[in-house]
Amino acid sequence: MSLTVLVPLRLEALAVRRGLRDPASRVVRTGMGSVRARAAAEQLADALQAGPVGVAGVCGGVDPRLRPGDVVVASAVRAADGSERELPGAAALSDAVRRLGLRCVTGTVLSVERLERTALRAAAGHEGVVAVDMESAWLAAPAGDNALVVLRVVADAAGRNIYHLRTLVDGARALAVLRRAVPALEEWAAETARLVDGQTAPDAASLARKRTIALTASIRCTLPREVT
Repeated sequence: MSLTVLVPLRLEALAVRRGLRDPASRVVRTGMGSVRARAAAEQLADALQAGPVGVAGVCGGVDPRLRPGDVVVASAVRAADGSERELPGAAALSDAVRRLGLRCVTGTVLSVERLERTALRAAAGHEGVVAVDMESAWLAAPAGDNALVVLRVVADAAGRNIYHLRTLVDGARALAVLRRAVPALEEWAAETARLVDGQTAPDAASLARKRTIALTASIRCTLPREVT
């Protein structure tokens, strides 16, 4: 099962493609914002291949600990209406990110309908949110029962206006970190595939029992019947 990475923006897609190491991994650009994310989700609902799915891109940092270039791995994604999807793969992915030497925070990522001047303003009214974006909650839908993770990199910290000139520098830094973080997605996907294979493949003891039963049945069929 190969990894599929859903990426909103062209520059984000370029960074992800450059960071991927496995030629079987696939990048799908979905477009920016909730409207395009919903449209992409509808198109992907039937077309998305079975296998692990990642959503990747940049985000706005809400948690005061975050600074531009920090990686955020979502433990859950929340839509503006309050609906949430838990992401159990967050722990494994965040560990893989840290092994790459990158700063990483886990927590709930809020997906908002429209762009605000600051991440704090975008997250107003929502508690327990570490970062905001405009796509992840809707892009999670077509993943269905597939394993899903969300990896974002902070481009603007909590209090900074996104229209500040510094955002251009911080955005470039975030894209560079995104490229470096992508191998963690592939590591997570490979581990997920191994776990799935381990659950579906029969273990050695089970195979031995089946062979014994088959052999016993074969012996019984070949033994001469007792004459009475």
